[in-house]
Amino acid sequence: MLATINQFAERQAVFGVDIALKAVAEQRKESELSKVIETPLQLVTATNH
Repeated sequence: MLATINQFAERQAVFGVDIALKAVAEQRKESELSKVIETPLQLVTATNH
């Protein structure tokens, strides 16, 4: 394998909780929330691991 992608799984939970807390604070319904949450990715190769 020449490369893989780091999706930062430990941060994905934080993004989800942050979105949920913001929705509760703003009293927004689930249907009003974005279906997509952008999360960082990193290309991992032998030279940058």
